Amino acid sequence: HHRTFSYSSFTIIKHSMYQKLSDQGGRPLNNRNDSNIELEANTATAIRTSSKPDNNNEHKIPLYAQTSSSQTNESSLSSFTLTGDHITPLQTVQIAIQTGYKKALSTSFKKSKPLKVFLSAMLSGSYLGFAISVTMQAQAYGWDKVSAALLFPFGFLLLILSGNSLATGNFALLPMALLNRYIGSGSESSKKVGGDMTCSALLINWFIVYFGNFAGTLLCLFILWGGMTHFGQRDEDGYSAFKNALCGVVYGKVITYRTTGGGAGWFAALFNGMLANWLVTLAVILSISSKSTIGKVISVYLPISIFVALGFEHAIVNLFVLPGGLLYKCDSYGGHTFDYGFGDWWAWNQIPVTLGNIIGGATLTGLMYYAIYSHKL
Repeated sequence: HHRTFSYSSFTIIKHSMYQKLSDQGGRPLNNRNDSNIELEANTATAIRTSSKPDNNNEHKIPLYAQTSSSQTNESSLSSFTLTGDHITPLQTVQIAIQTGYKKALSTSFKKSKPLKVFLSAMLSGSYLGFAISVTMQAQAYGWDKVSAALLFPFGFLLLILSGNSLATGNFALLPMALLNRYIGSGSESSKKVGGDMTCSALLINWFIVYFGNFAGTLLCLFILWGGMTHFGQRDEDGYSAFKNALCGVVYGKVITYRTTGGGAGWFAALFNGMLANWLVTLAVILSISSKSTIGKVISVYLPISIFVALGFEHAIVNLFVLPGGLLYKCDSYGGHTFDYGFGDWWAWNQIPVTLGNIIGGATLTGLMYYAIYSHKL
């Protein structure tokens, strides 16, 4: 059964948009490769033209019908779908798998030049350094934590829209590709993940990108510190508000866990790391689901704002903030004095948070979405 659609508003659309549609087999309607207007067809696409004029024009209105045959004993149903900006969840997972595979190959010493990935990761770390700096500066000006958190997602938008590498995103994408290699159903998407997608390839990528991000955060931090403090020679009154905000972040990210102590403090940092990268990798997956810039902006902005406002722990952000606490010589906050050193940073935050980011990204996003769609992959 076919449904006939008649739209008088179609008269404002150039008829050349539909020219040779029957020869395109579901490709963009306007013959442009970069078009976001696509005709989805699960099986066979029937195209015909209705010769019935409407009340406002004498032009023939093209009718597009899509035939679904998910079950051979069902009657054919016709529908027309202009997908526009949206990518289906299944397609999103398939793209995520292929992205993870390509990222693994990008750091293969045999097939690529990892230095390029390292430099890309450096830029990502620097962009996050800018983002957390402006967030802390807003708090220094009196913004509350939630309002300041609305500024932070711009750092993630910079690195995603510019196509740079972030370790915490790779904590989800590469495990999805690895799963697809070993337990994929043998479909076309599974076959594209080759035997070079191995555990060692995954770990090499994580190592290179993680320390590339670290180098980028340190670069941004050093330049910021040199400019703000005049290499430590400026009177502290000129940047005391920023330093106080930074020391408050250091206190919350290290000293509170150390004060709790033991397994409770250490695993609290790990769990907060899991929660942070659950949301960050969700933002990565959602950014894949959109083909337009504005779609990516919205999809990234929401989960990133949530994780910052709730105070969760992100390893790469902490690679900027916590060495910043050492560089700015943080030793007090809110009337509390404290000792803070390199060992405190790594023992009570960086190590458990990094592990939490890996667990959260690989299982709560990567494994979950792969399990949901594994029967179709």
